[in-house]
Amino acid sequence: MRNRNIISSIDIGTSRICAIIAEINRDNLLEIIGIGVSPSMGIKKGAIIDIDSTTKSIINAVEKAEQMADSTIDSAFINYTGGNISLVKNKGIVAVRSENKEISEEDTERVMQTARVVAVPTDKEIIDVIPLEFIVDGYSGIKDPIGMVGTRLEVDAQIIMGSKTSVRGLVSSVQNSKVTPKGIIINPLAASKVLLTEDEKDLGVALIDIGGGTSEISIFLGGNLIFTKTLPIGGNHITNDIAIGLRIPLSLAEKVKNRYGCALVSSSDSSLEFDFQRIGDQQKLRTNQQYLAEIIEPRVLEILELTKKELNNHGFSTLLPVGAVITGGGLHSLKGFYEASNQILEMPVRMGIPGYFGMEEPFYSVAVGVLEYVHKNKQYKQRLANRTNEITNIFMMIRKWVKDYF
Repeated sequence: MRNRNIISSIDIGTSRICAIIAEINRDNLLEIIGIGVSPSMGIKKGAIIDIDSTTKSIINAVEKAEQMADSTIDSAFINYTGGNISLVKNKGIVAVRSENKEISEEDTERVMQTARVVAVPTDKEIIDVIPLEFIVDGYSGIKDPIGMVGTRLEVDAQIIMGSKTSVRGLVSSVQNSKVTPKGIIINPLAASKVLLTEDEKDLGVALIDIGGGTSEISIFLGGNLIFTKTLPIGGNHITNDIAIGLRIPLSLAEKVKNRYGCALVSSSDSSLEFDFQRIGDQQKLRTNQQYLAEIIEPRVLEILELTKKELNNHGFSTLLPVGAVITGGGLHSLKGFYEASNQILEMPVRMGIPGYFGMEEPFYSVAVGVLEYVHKNKQYKQRLANRTNEITNIFMMIRKWVKDYF
């Protein structure tokens, strides 16, 4: 049997966990060969609150993906989300060492290491350092300086930090499932790989990921991620509203939302009726989509209004000629949501869906995006190779920390 070039990802969300196994074919393209989805346990609003429960959910998703792929995995790239992501800019400067002054990979590694030297708050941990541009002897705007000639190499870098507790909880949950985390990619960078074009990121675009427990707003401008903010509200709040309004279990409320949900009363159909049974009541009742929309619409408008408020507060509304791309599994199934988004945000809006056969749902955006980010990002591969020992040491420290405190 030939050796298979396998790469895998795990998207750990508030509502669901998605594991994907892909094979890199002879044309250097990704082929999805395994998908596993499991309900999330032990996660609230993007944060892990029960490592054991989350581990079980991860194991379930990974096993499903392995069965479909007819292959096992022992490592995966994972996502990181939450309201505690910090973006910090820093600069690094080194002298080119070689006698002929040709910039080597070692020089880029050294300058990136100098950019990592920054004061890190005690409750934060560096997830990654991304080069925004390299500068060679004063010439800026360089994306890859290897092979160029110069005496001084600089880098303008973006340091991505996350909550130390959240990062360690995430890594521990994955490690406990017998999968080694090979790297961590934050949600907006992952999703942007499959949902946004380079032109959109250059001109200015908002990527809005509405999940189950949270909604993440990310701004791309000049080709880079410049802002990210997480709101503690998502599709689960609508499910909860339906459960309270109709007095039905949450599991049934989720099914009702996905099948009959409508974001706007004006877009609903009063003739579309369905039966339901209240908790503790043996008699079936009947209602229609219009009544359901009256429950759903206020929460949808609240999510969109809060999003608009964030964009306005930070002055982004006038800096985004492309408008907004909305993704995530929280609200995409709601009829009329596109119209509501255009109405409230007052900017061009389109729905973001991965372009992979069989995975044309916003829910898969991050899991597929993690794979694309790792596979197509040459600089990330270099950083990963250079930091392999460092990452291993961090994970060993996390394992010791978990043993000590849990």
